[in-house]
Parts: sequence; structure tokens; C-alpha cells
Amino acid sequence: MSTRATYEFNNPHMRGKYTVYIHHDGYPSGAASYFYSMALLDKGGLVERFIRANEGASLTTGHDGHSDTEYQYTVNGCNLTANISGRRVKDGMYFFSGPLWEFINEHGKTISEWRDGDFFPLRPIQFGQSPSDIILNEPLALAYIEQDYGYMKRLRVWKGKGNTESWYVKETIDNLRKVVEAFPSLMTDEIQEFIGEKVEV
Repeated sequence: MSTRATYEFNNPHMRGKYTVYIHHDGYPSGAASYFYSMALLDKGGLVERFIRANEGASLTTGHDGHSDTEYQYTVNGCNLTANISGRRVKDGMYFFSGPLWEFINEHGKTISEWRDGDFFPLRPIQFGQSPSDIILNEPLALAYIEQDYGYMKRLRVWKGKGNTESWYVKETIDNLRKVVEAFPSLMTDEIQEFIGEKVEV
């Protein structure tokens, strides 16, 4: 459908704001699908990832840069915990305001249908004192654990060297515990051995 929309990104760490225009599927579930595609990329800022992830996305001058848009989305923040507001242009009604990851998950069923079942809900994980350092879905969490510099690769090396007592090892184990608490299906006997205690799920 040719439901046109603009997507404005306000990052406090960047100067100014950047607005992206896409000429179709700008209704809420379509927009959520665009943001989900963005979330699956892990390099660059939100606006860079949004443009790379979505065919037909292009920079424009602002929400008022196109007179034919039906929806406007404004993202304030630099990661998936950013606040997003969704506004219908016709009547000026705001239909959503909250964390970006919640907006994506709210439309998960539709996204899953469009992507032939390829949708995994996003979940925030709190590391240290930060309210939400990282937001993952299950495949991303698995990569976070097993990728080249993932938790398990590091722990296997440290175990082989007999280095299991440093603060960094303990912090890594604590972070690993938080990931498998959020995604219990990723628990393995090896992870359980490192954690050393039953994880509450």
C-alpha cells in the first residue's frame, strides 16, 4: 500500500535531527516492521541502520518535507530504548508514545506474518547500573553468547588459562546469567556449569 510516512530521529549525541521518508507501508504495523529490520542490524546509529535496512528509505528535510504523508514517527534517543511517538497526520492524533522496542513488539504478529514467521520479540536486559544497556531477541541473544567475542568464547579461554576469579570474569558470568534468564531456551549444560547456580526463569 502507498501509505507514505516520515521517520524523524533525534539523537542527543548528534547535532540536529534526521528525517527519513518512505513512500509505502507507513501505517503502524508497517512502520514497526521497518524498525524491526533496523533493529536486526548492529552497526551504526539508528538513522543509518534504518536507511540501510529498508529499501526505498531516503533522507528528507523534515516531517513537513512531503505534503502527502499520512503518518509521522518521531524517535528521541540513540538506541532501542528510545522513545517513539506515532502521529496520524489527518487528524493530528498521537496513537503511540513509549519505548521503540515496545512499539515493535506490539505489532509482532503482523510482522511475523509478513516475514514468514521470522519475528522474535525484543527484550531489554539490564547490565550493571544502566536501566537498559541492550535489547535482544532470541537469535541476537544466541549470537551475543556464541559469536567470536561472545561470552562463551571468552569464558572457555579464561577457563583454559585457569583465570576464573577476576572481576571481569565474574561480570561476564553475571551478564551471561541475565541473558539466559531473559531467553531460557538458550540454556545449555555448559552455560549452567559456568553460572554455577540454578537460573530463575
